[in-house]
Amino acid sequence: MIDFFLYDFMGRALLAAIGMGCMSAVMGCFLLWRRMAFFGDAMAHAAVLGVALGTILQINTYLFIALICLMTAVIVGVLQQRSRIPVDTWLASISYTSLALGIIVIAKTTGIRIDPESILFGDILSVNRQDLIWIYAAVIIVWSFIILCWQKLLMLTLDEELALTSGISVSALRLGFTFCLAIVTAVGIKASGALLLPALMILPAAAMARFSKSPEMMVAGATVISLLSVALGIWASFTLDTPSGPTIVVTACGFFILSTLVPKN
Repeated sequence: MIDFFLYDFMGRALLAAIGMGCMSAVMGCFLLWRRMAFFGDAMAHAAVLGVALGTILQINTYLFIALICLMTAVIVGVLQQRSRIPVDTWLASISYTSLALGIIVIAKTTGIRIDPESILFGDILSVNRQDLIWIYAAVIIVWSFIILCWQKLLMLTLDEELALTSGISVSALRLGFTFCLAIVTAVGIKASGALLLPALMILPAAAMARFSKSPEMMVAGATVISLLSVALGIWASFTLDTPSGPTIVVTACGFFILSTLVPKN
C-alpha cells in the first residue's frame, strides 16, 4: 500500500481518475434520465476519429476530439428531426462508422505512431501534468454549467414541452449539455478509452438509481460511487498488475451489481 504513493505516475493517475469521476457521474445521471445512454457510446466512438485526425494534423487533440464530438451530436440532431429512421439506429450507424474510420486512419498513418489500444482502452498511467490541467479545467466548466442550469436541465429532462412553454431556450440548453459531454469525452479518452468511458459514466449512476429519492441525491450518490470506483480501481490495478482502465470499470460494475442485491427500503 505504501509503495502505491511512492510513484509520481500513480499519484497523477489517481488525480486524473478523481477528476474524471467527478464529471462522469453527473453526466451519466442525465444520460440515464434522458434515456441517452447510447449517445455516450456514439460520442466516445467518434472521439477515436478525432484522436487520429488531431494527431495527424498536429492540432491539440483535446480540442479536436471535442470538435468531432460536437459535429457528431449536430449530425445526429439534424438526422433525428429530418428522418423517419429511429434515432438509436442513427446513433448506432454513426457510432460504429466513426470507430471504424478512426481505426482505418490510424492503420494507414505513416510516420506518426498512434497506439490503437491506448485509445480504445485508455492508459491512465501515462497522464502527465498538462493532462491534469485539461481534466480539472473540464471539471470546472462542466460543474459550472450544471450548477447554473440545474433547474432548467431538470425541466428539460422531465418535460421538454413544458420547458419550451416556460421560456427556456431548449436548443441552447441542449447544445450546452452536448458541449459538456464532448468535453468529458475529450479529456476522458486518454484516461478511460473510447470503449470504457461510457461505462464509467453509466455504471455509477445506474448503481445509485434504485436508492435515490431526488435528483440531487442521485447525483451526489453517483459521484461518491464513481470516486470510490476510480480510487479502488487504481489501487487494484497497481496491486494486481492489471490494466487500469478496465479495472476501474470492473470495480464500478461491482458496485452496480452490489446495488441490485441490496434490498430497497
